[in-house]
Amino acid sequence: MNNSQEKLRDSFLQELQNLSISCGWSDGLPELACSKMQLHPKYYYIWFSRGSQEILSFLEEKYDQEMLNKLESMTEIRGITNKICAALTARICETSCSKALAEANFKYYRKPSNIAFASKITWRSVDKIWRYAGDNSTDFNYYSKRGLLHSVYLASQRRYHFDNSENHASTREFISLSLNQIVQTAKTTKKIYNFLHKLPVIRMFV
Repeated sequence: MNNSQEKLRDSFLQELQNLSISCGWSDGLPELACSKMQLHPKYYYIWFSRGSQEILSFLEEKYDQEMLNKLESMTEIRGITNKICAALTARICETSCSKALAEANFKYYRKPSNIAFASKITWRSVDKIWRYAGDNSTDFNYYSKRGLLHSVYLASQRRYHFDNSENHASTREFISLSLNQIVQTAKTTKKIYNFLHKLPVIRMFV
């Protein structure tokens, strides 16, 4: 893609996001954005031949990269939980995806026909957060870790949508508390497992 096409694509995406806030996402929205830019209604096929979901996937990946760039500019963060907290906070509160745009996207994602797609792109973001934190597991832990963070991610997004506190302080606190709760639960579960594993009657079955 040459430079002029890239600039035109970025202008299209900006127009599209502005329209999504005022009109809501729909399959006809890309055509409307093209028309407003005095382009052929199907011109966006040059960049996104599969329509709205391909566009949203591209935008969500863009926000993921903004998160990673933000983290790279920070001073070194130590500890896996602290890294995940910083990454999740940056992803939800500090990208170019405004609250109004995030709400418009959410309304599209929650439609029954889009839930599988929404889960896929959220999982992709969660996986990037875990990899940033240093996790490269490929066993069952890969799914359990990402599954837990997936639930925190979604809950934090909802908190963000209704957060009117300064600099989204309420959402930031919610993320931190939620992650710490998971860590404490995991530690307690491990202690219980280790204790039970030592009991003769339990050892017969493990």
